[in-house]
Amino acid sequence: TTYIPQAEWTEFPANTFDDIGSFTSSVLSVDEAIFISFKMFPNPTNGSSIFFSIKEDAKIKVYNLLGKLVLQKEINLNNNEINISRLNSGIYIVKVSSGDQFITKKLIKK
Repeated sequence: TTYIPQAEWTEFPANTFDDIGSFTSSVLSVDEAIFISFKMFPNPTNGSSIFFSIKEDAKIKVYNLLGKLVLQKEINLNNNEINISRLNSGIYIVKVSSGDQFITKKLIKK
């Protein structure tokens, strides 16, 4: 991709500060808004399961803080629970992906 400053930036005369910091963007499409209402609970937890509130099928991957994959499962609206009883107490990174989109969250197991 070629970088063209005029296509990316609006140039103003020197010492002009009008509209500084403004940005125009578009509204998210339905496909882009998959994770807006996403929830993972309970978190923190001392239990053996966590649950997910999702709108469509998703893949769950749980990583330790060293980046090692320690658990993975596919979930859907009817089966939205993963068993974490084999995980030690600590902090984990949970990656939830659906299609080509994903979100990461921190999970704390007490």
